[in-house]
Amino acid sequence: MVGSTIRFPGESQEYRDRRDELLQAEIELRKKTEEVAALRRALPLGGEISKDYVFERASDNAKIPISQMFGKPDKSLLVYSMMWGPDCETPCSHCNAFLDSLDGLAPHLMQQANFVVEAKAPASRVKAWAEKRGWTHLPLFSSFNNSFNADYHAEKEGA
Repeated sequence: MVGSTIRFPGESQEYRDRRDELLQAEIELRKKTEEVAALRRALPLGGEISKDYVFERASDNAKIPISQMFGKPDKSLLVYSMMWGPDCETPCSHCNAFLDSLDGLAPHLMQQANFVVEAKAPASRVKAWAEKRGWTHLPLFSSFNNSFNADYHAEKEGA
């Protein structure tokens, strides 16, 4: 076990022992995390997309096939599926928080990869929600009229 020479004013030996135990567990967790990341990086390419799914861009209702979402053909396409079905009043609160922070990072991310956000909600609702949240940089799309979410297990059958 890794022992610490750091001591906080007034700490007990029991506290120090538990802190050192926690530190060791964190070191082991970090090593395991790095092992899992290496396994992820070693994965072969996934399957090709079998359908040219057509999405509706929320900003202008343009119909865009997934094949045209590769503005940088040599880069991966990252698709964030916002949990927001057509029958839900609002999107997932965690998705909102994540996308609030991602909005400012999106231009930087898009320098390195093709990136889009999709939701099953209709494009008009996605656009209105983006305006309400102040999202100005996220490339938002609706998958309302295609089977992308169902095919990639992002929705339950019949939903």
